[in-house]
Amino acid sequence: FHVTPFVNAIFGDSPEKMELLRRHLHHYFATMGSKKDNFYNKMLSRIGFAEVAANIIDLFHKGKVAESIKAVSDELIAATCIFGSKDEIQQKISDLLKTGITRPLLGLPLQAKVEHATELLDALTP
Repeated sequence: FHVTPFVNAIFGDSPEKMELLRRHLHHYFATMGSKKDNFYNKMLSRIGFAEVAANIIDLFHKGKVAESIKAVSDELIAATCIFGSKDEIQQKISDLLKTGITRPLLGLPLQAKVEHATELLDALTP
């Protein structure tokens, strides 16, 4: 069998691209499920981001969506996504494979453009 987690990925680390990742993660961490029963938010707690997770969902349920999005920290993005230069992307995939993951499924964030897909595919080519 294979271990195949879905991993958000994008080539580069410009503010625009990091914002795409931030908003994509926010969609999962804040909106998938109720405040008390949100699988993705619970997962954040299990991997060491309990305070961030609580803040994201609390702000979202108070109607403070913009603040909730900003609560998705750079550290959280770095811990859960693949991004950066070609070498950085390839190294992060290599690191994942060393953990027992056999086939990571890379996906672009919501609202990504065709050019983002092309850039990522180019970065994955040896």
